[in-house]
Amino acid sequence: MHLTPKTFHVLVGSAAALLPALPIGASGGVLALGAIAGRELCEVYGLARDGRWEEAKAIAARMMLADRGVAGRFGIGGLKAALDLQGFYGGPCRAPLGTPDGDAIEDIKECLASAGLL
Repeated sequence: MHLTPKTFHVLVGSAAALLPALPIGASGGVLALGAIAGRELCEVYGLARDGRWEEAKAIAARMMLADRGVAGRFGIGGLKAALDLQGFYGGPCRAPLGTPDGDAIEDIKECLASAGLL
């Protein structure tokens, strides 16, 4: 990022990369986790921009639970199931992707609860 002109904006593509990338020049991110944790990720961004790193780190750590446990483990199907659990419409996945069910839904619910997203 230090090699790019000031007019070139770098956006990270992973929730795990958002907080560490901001102090070295990233402008923000395009994050799949934003579908289920948009408010929290925006808060991480805002706190970091205000120099409130400890608060940003605390929220980012909770979001990593959801990122690894939902998107990382179950992919798009996990994000869709998480949306359903949050009261939104995620719906089923189109083939060839699978839609989580049974124990997977319980695991997703536990991840969301641990991250404070339910």
